[in-house]
Amino acid sequence: MTIEVNSLEHLLELLTEQLEGRWQGSGTVQFPTMDTFAYQESLDFVWDKERHLLSYNQLTRLLPQNDPAHAEMGYLLIGPEGVLQWVNIQSSGRSEVLDCNDGLQDIGNGEIEIVFQSKVFTNDPKMVSSQRRLCFDIEGTYLKYQQGMRTTTHDDFCNHLDAKLERVTSDKA
Repeated sequence: MTIEVNSLEHLLELLTEQLEGRWQGSGTVQFPTMDTFAYQESLDFVWDKERHLLSYNQLTRLLPQNDPAHAEMGYLLIGPEGVLQWVNIQSSGRSEVLDCNDGLQDIGNGEIEIVFQSKVFTNDPKMVSSQRRLCFDIEGTYLKYQQGMRTTTHDDFCNHLDAKLERVTSDKA
């Protein structure tokens, strides 16, 4: 069921209320063309009220060796076309713009979900499409996400990342 929001600004405000703060946890990387492995993650969301956007910084480390892995930063914002967007740059040099077309969904069991679909990629000619799916509990204690993708080396859309993070700190007022 879609959760009613008054405007895109209201949707961004609801996301900020749920996500702002520090999250930590672990996940799994998988794809048909690579070996599966585990990682730990730290993810920080910070509201920038002057620019009216939610910024984030993500750092991952390989498990069990604790070596640095992926890093990513970006924003959730209202894009120029009047759509909620997820904009990011990754440590590999790839950048993405993803659009949210369906808003927040109440998926039951006290969980809310939001899905972003790829719109633009740069600096990664293998990428064809991607999707980011965030799911969080109404109490704000955990955040789960999945990222799927389709590439020129594997034509079927497949899950690539699957993680569960717990709130460590909240920057909520």
